[in-house]
Amino acid sequence: YIPVEDEVFPAEDQPLPAAASPTTDSPGYISESDPDEDPEDDDDEDPEEDPADYLTDHDDDDEEDEEEEEPSGDDAYEEDEEQDEDDDDEEEEHSASADSIPPPPTLRITTRISFRPQPPILSFTKEEAERFLAMPIPTPSPLTPLSYP
Repeated sequence: YIPVEDEVFPAEDQPLPAAASPTTDSPGYISESDPDEDPEDDDDEDPEEDPADYLTDHDDDDEEDEEEEEPSGDDAYEEDEEQDEDDDDEEEEHSASADSIPPPPTLRITTRISFRPQPPILSFTKEEAERFLAMPIPTPSPLTPLSYP
């Protein structure tokens, strides 16, 4: 279907609907902002000056191991029970992924395509066709039969 030219509107005449433009609903959106007037903060800030914007080291586990002391007596038994409970919690978390539905198996469909070879199509100009038709046809030899069995 090709619409009539009268029904086709240029894209520049069609404003976007309000729902298709979510930036106006954004909490930090300023409608009349000019990036030249409001330059953004430098990206070259020093992490010591503004440490809140930079990632922290995740090697805190090593520090906790150094701070822990070996429990003795009843404390050791309570510590073992807490460790067992933590292990159970981890197993429950991992079992949820085992209960999930696996993706469907990949289907493999094969098809055999066959075709019969066609004789080549000869294309001649009118002059070439007339020249071939004007050529004399050789007479059959007496050794060659005129009809095939």
